[in-house]
Amino acid sequence: MKKLLLCLTLIACLGLAGWYFRFRGSAEQSSAPLGVSWGWEHRAGDYIRSRPLVAGGTVYFGCDDNALYAVDAVSGELRGRFETQGNVSGTPALADDLLIVSSWDGALYGLDPKTGRQIWRATLDGWLTASPVVSQGIAYVGAHDGYLYAVEAATGSVLWRFLTGGAIAGQAQAAQGLLYFTSADGFIYALRIDSGVLRWRTATHGPLVAGPLVGGSWVYVASTDRHLYALDAATGRQHWAQELDGPLEATPALAEGRAFVGSIAGTVVALDAEEGTVQWTFAARGPVCTMPVVAENVVFVGSTDDHIYALDTSTGRLRWSYRLGSDAGPPAVAEGWLYVGSTDRRLYAFRLEG
Repeated sequence: MKKLLLCLTLIACLGLAGWYFRFRGSAEQSSAPLGVSWGWEHRAGDYIRSRPLVAGGTVYFGCDDNALYAVDAVSGELRGRFETQGNVSGTPALADDLLIVSSWDGALYGLDPKTGRQIWRATLDGWLTASPVVSQGIAYVGAHDGYLYAVEAATGSVLWRFLTGGAIAGQAQAAQGLLYFTSADGFIYALRIDSGVLRWRTATHGPLVAGPLVGGSWVYVASTDRHLYALDAATGRQHWAQELDGPLEATPALAEGRAFVGSIAGTVVALDAEEGTVQWTFAARGPVCTMPVVAENVVFVGSTDDHIYALDTSTGRLRWSYRLGSDAGPPAVAEGWLYVGSTDRRLYAFRLEG
């Protein structure tokens, strides 16, 4: 299953990553260092491409050994492991007392987060590389069969589905009564969240493999046509479009009036969220295919050059970096800790000090 190239993200990022071999285990500080200290690492059975989810003192993450792992957030000790029949590359979602997990086996799972016991399994018609999102008791997930599915979180019953013209690889977003998602057909869609009825759709000029980000009145979309778009969330009309230096295959992050996005060209770019003007650019050593996360005036982002970077949100200046054993996945920050997985089969944890 792992040998199948299911989406542009895997082709571009993992393919280009072969040019950037590094040894694991060295941290670098800038002239304005960030307080970060080593915490622990947990070795899993295969690649970790899932953004970690932290809840109740536990870190949940998916792995290409077909499993979802649960480890202690402070010690890294294994608490449990749930096996599916395919890779788990998406981030799980919490719905009340259930953990919702997508798998490349085409199924969505509802698990007890404390025990890992399966409560239900919803068999869908396409590979699920996208992360689910939950809103008002409904889980929404896109599949490679081109459908966006709405599944009742408590029971696993499929309520409705909406067909697009291409694979859906990115996580949907729910806001203001609408569900926003992208497709490899090059369109971003907005559906009524209660019925799945189309409200609007807007075309870009390239396949979309990253999910959208909703912020205030705008929805931000990263496209392989090298543009970051800001669209009116209510109508889909273009507010601005900024061309950058390479295809964009990662969802942007939003904080402090800025949008942060990585590119296949190996840069991290900060743009004015209202106007779309570029404020700064940071050059990594390899493609940046993961969504950044922002915490305490610092943007953390992983790269296929094997590094996790910490950049100043205002200037883009390097505050800290750490060299992993292979490609860095999408990071997560919670309760004073930074977590990041890697294709070296390890989940890393760092304490954030001050």
